[in-house]
Amino acid sequence: MRSAWPRNRAASLNSRSRSVAAARASCSACPLPRPKKTPQRTSQCARKCRPKSARFAGRILLILKESAHLSEKLPVAWRLLKDQAREASMVQRANRRAGFTLVELAIVITIIGILAALAVPAMNEWMANARLKEAARQVGDAFTLARENAIRTGDNQIVFFQKDMLGAALLGNGVPVPILTLDDGRPGTAGQNCRITAAKGQTWVAAQTGVNWGVTFAGAVRAPNDPGTSPTWQVSGSSFVDPTGASTTWVMFGPNGIPVGVTAACIAGTTGSGGGAIYLTNGFRDYAVVLSPLGGVRVTTWNATAAPPAWRQ
Repeated sequence: MRSAWPRNRAASLNSRSRSVAAARASCSACPLPRPKKTPQRTSQCARKCRPKSARFAGRILLILKESAHLSEKLPVAWRLLKDQAREASMVQRANRRAGFTLVELAIVITIIGILAALAVPAMNEWMANARLKEAARQVGDAFTLARENAIRTGDNQIVFFQKDMLGAALLGNGVPVPILTLDDGRPGTAGQNCRITAAKGQTWVAAQTGVNWGVTFAGAVRAPNDPGTSPTWQVSGSSFVDPTGASTTWVMFGPNGIPVGVTAACIAGTTGSGGGAIYLTNGFRDYAVVLSPLGGVRVTTWNATAAPPAWRQ
């Protein structure tokens, strides 16, 4: 089918002449320096005076009018549309690279601050409880290790908490430690005197930050099946006693693996007299590590949300 546009070059030139005349009329209002009175200059001035969108539409119309067939019009117009879309995309990318405004940045910082204020206390409590749980596990491991070594070696094994029998602080490589296990040698030998010396085998554990002896929430409620009778357990954290009934912070395992109470003078009590418990707290939660008279170990924690509050495994 033939195009409905001008069919010959003469008609096209007449149309172009009319466009040039219109451009000359609009050029009188152009703010640019008045060009020479030539059709090319006048048309150029008119194009510069028009808005960008109008200039773009005019270019497409001019091409469509000058083209004789549909097959000639569409490729040229399509290229112009693609160029315009590419230019718009470049502008959008430039705007995205501009970054955040100060107001947007302030809002983001405020939100982060609020979230941090809510999360930090909960995170601190969680970490403190994790350290307390680890400390309770270390106490239970110390009891278990001492019992196994006593059976394996036939030596007396003494587990100290906080201090030795002379009241001195426990040291591991010169650093204070909360727990120390001593291989005190065969019962009845000269070296078996319950004293910590460099010649004897020792194992210890490092202190956990924020963990203290005693209880915070349990009050006067002992852990279930705690065989210890020390009246100072709430503060000292130990319910162990020696054969005379005096409070101690140590317990001895004989060659049969059974815990026995022992005095500061290294006088051991009867078999099964060494049961007791160690209590730990961090201000958020209480733990108890119970040693039965036969050497069994059980770890319990204080449940403040129970009705009534009680110890639970």
